[in-house]
Amino acid sequence: IIGMGYINRIAVTADDHVFAGLGNRILRSTDNGTTWDSTTVVKGHQSISAIAFNSTGHVYAGTTYGGADSVSGVYLSTDNGESWKHMGLGGLGLSAMMVNQKGHVVASAFDCPALCHSKGIYRSTDGGVSWVRTSAGLTDEVVSTLVGNSLGTLFAGSSSYPQAGGVFCSTDNGDTWSSINTGLTTTRIMAL
Repeated sequence: IIGMGYINRIAVTADDHVFAGLGNRILRSTDNGTTWDSTTVVKGHQSISAIAFNSTGHVYAGTTYGGADSVSGVYLSTDNGESWKHMGLGGLGLSAMMVNQKGHVVASAFDCPALCHSKGIYRSTDGGVSWVRTSAGLTDEVVSTLVGNSLGTLFAGSSSYPQAGGVFCSTDNGDTWSSINTGLTTTRIMAL
């Protein structure tokens, strides 16, 4: 299975299962990478661009915009990646995703052909059934990475060119964001 393209995202569950996004598939290892199997998330020309897990072991996969032959957005697996269901944000390409301490799914959408005005951060408080745009305070809505800490603070790194906004934080579950770039030597953030 390895050697058939490039791995765009990799994530590890609490019980040490490794998930890696390869094209429109997820590669999965339950033995620390000694062996891998593959599951197709979505048909078409999309790539898995984000992977996240909730506390019950459900797997979320975000995809890039893939064109007319596929539906982009967020997909959910409740059976360790065996099957997948589209959960929303269709038509948007995703660049990062996380599940915060409250179990809310937070995802960042980037430019795609028909919906360039919709880039930014989105949050679902119901496991991905519905989504709300939560980008207030972001001076750069092209967010490439999302993480959270044990206190519930969310962090977003932006990476657009030439005027990237740097690192932002939210202490109110993503409702508002503040820039925290003092001392950074670059504001083009690809990973946190």
